[in-house]
Amino acid sequence: MLHANLNPMLHYYVEFKVHYEVKRGMCDCLDRLEGDFDEINKIEAQIESFKSKSEFFGYPIAQLALKTKTPSQWWESYGNEHLEL
Repeated sequence: MLHANLNPMLHYYVEFKVHYEVKRGMCDCLDRLEGDFDEINKIEAQIESFKSKSEFFGYPIAQLALKTKTPSQWWESYGNEHLEL
Protein backbone atom coordinates (compact mmCIF):
# COMPACT_ATOMS: atom_id res chain seq x y z
CA MET A 1 0.00 0.00 0.00
CA LEU A 2 1.26 3.46 -0.87
CA HIS A 3 1.17 6.21 1.70
CA ALA A 4 -0.22 9.70 1.19
CA ASN A 5 3.15 11.30 1.96
CA LEU A 6 4.75 9.81 -1.17
CA ASN A 7 5.42 11.87 -4.26
CA PRO A 8 2.26 12.70 -6.24
CA MET A 9 3.60 11.04 -9.41
CA LEU A 10 2.80 7.62 -7.99
CA HIS A 11 2.98 5.90 -11.34
CA TYR A 12 6.78 6.03 -11.25
CA TYR A 13 7.06 4.20 -7.91
CA VAL A 14 8.18 0.59 -8.14
CA GLU A 15 5.28 -0.51 -5.91
CA PHE A 16 2.69 1.16 -8.15
CA LYS A 17 0.18 -1.25 -9.68
CA VAL A 18 -2.67 -0.37 -11.99
CA HIS A 19 -5.81 -2.27 -11.13
CA TYR A 20 -7.87 -3.96 -13.80
CA GLU A 21 -10.80 -1.59 -13.17
CA VAL A 22 -8.59 1.40 -13.91
CA LYS A 23 -7.28 -0.13 -17.14
CA ARG A 24 -10.80 -1.04 -18.20
CA GLY A 25 -12.01 2.46 -17.38
CA MET A 26 -9.25 3.98 -19.50
CA CYS A 27 -10.20 1.82 -22.48
CA ASP A 28 -13.89 2.64 -22.04
CA CYS A 29 -13.08 6.33 -21.75
CA LEU A 30 -10.97 6.34 -24.92
CA ASP A 31 -13.69 4.50 -26.79
CA ARG A 32 -16.41 6.92 -25.66
CA LEU A 33 -14.43 10.13 -26.00
CA GLU A 34 -12.60 9.53 -29.21
CA GLY A 35 -13.99 6.76 -31.40
CA ASP A 36 -11.22 7.52 -33.92
CA PHE A 37 -8.92 4.50 -33.79
CA ASP A 38 -5.97 6.36 -35.33
CA GLU A 39 -6.21 8.92 -32.53
CA ILE A 40 -6.64 6.19 -29.91
CA ASN A 41 -3.46 4.50 -31.19
CA LYS A 42 -1.61 7.80 -30.88
CA ILE A 43 -2.84 8.22 -27.30
CA GLU A 44 -1.90 4.63 -26.48
CA ALA A 45 1.64 5.26 -27.76
CA GLN A 46 1.85 8.38 -25.62
CA ILE A 47 0.74 6.43 -22.55
CA GLU A 48 3.54 3.94 -23.22
CA SER A 49 6.05 6.79 -23.48
CA PHE A 50 4.90 8.04 -20.09
CA LYS A 51 5.03 4.59 -18.51
CA SER A 52 8.50 3.81 -19.87
CA LYS A 53 9.90 7.28 -19.12
CA SER A 54 10.89 7.76 -22.74
CA GLU A 55 11.32 11.02 -24.60
CA PHE A 56 11.03 14.13 -22.42
CA PHE A 57 9.60 12.11 -19.52
CA GLY A 58 12.94 10.38 -19.03
CA TYR A 59 15.15 13.46 -18.94
CA PRO A 60 17.03 13.66 -15.65
CA ILE A 61 15.53 17.07 -14.87
CA ALA A 62 12.02 15.67 -15.40
CA GLN A 63 12.75 12.79 -13.04
CA LEU A 64 14.20 15.16 -10.40
CA ALA A 65 11.12 17.37 -10.71
CA LEU A 66 8.95 14.44 -9.59
CA LYS A 67 10.10 15.31 -6.07
CA THR A 68 9.28 19.01 -6.22
CA LYS A 69 6.30 19.56 -8.51
CA THR A 70 2.64 18.70 -8.23
CA PRO A 71 1.34 16.35 -10.96
CA SER A 72 -0.22 19.25 -12.87
CA GLN A 73 2.97 21.34 -12.66
CA TRP A 74 5.04 18.36 -13.78
CA TRP A 75 2.76 17.64 -16.72
CA GLU A 76 2.77 21.30 -17.76
CA SER A 77 6.57 21.22 -17.73
CA TYR A 78 7.20 17.85 -19.38
CA GLY A 79 4.06 16.73 -21.22
CA ASN A 80 4.42 18.98 -24.27
CA GLU A 81 5.29 16.17 -26.70
CA HIS A 82 2.07 14.36 -25.81
CA LEU A 83 -0.69 16.78 -26.72
CA GLU A 84 -3.41 14.17 -27.29
CA LEU A 85 -2.78 12.58 -23.92
